[in-house]
Amino acid sequence: MKTQSTAPIAPIQDLGNGTWYVHMNILEKETEQNPMLQTANRIVFEADTVMVSSLTVDVVAESIFRERYPLLSEISLLKDFREKQMDETTQEGINYNECQAFRSQSVALAKEVLNAMVN
Repeated sequence: MKTQSTAPIAPIQDLGNGTWYVHMNILEKETEQNPMLQTANRIVFEADTVMVSSLTVDVVAESIFRERYPLLSEISLLKDFREKQMDETTQEGINYNECQAFRSQSVALAKEVLNAMVN
């Protein structure tokens, strides 16, 4: 999910109930003035956010991955890929390979976020 705040966003936010928000891809943006709403320019922070029940690489990576590829979506991609005789040049093969590449990216992103928390 996307998160937006007028205050800076920390990579990890303890929700106090044994769960955490993990914020990634944090961006600082300046909004434009809107005369109709009588608002001035201001700074906002945006991030991609997942909720996790544990601050381990495996749990965070799986949450990041499942945000983009729910289980049934991943199974469907695998099924389509196998039905095309695992031809990586078909659109189904490309879609499945993108899914698997994002799994690796999710692990790297989880490590990056958790390392930022320690440092």
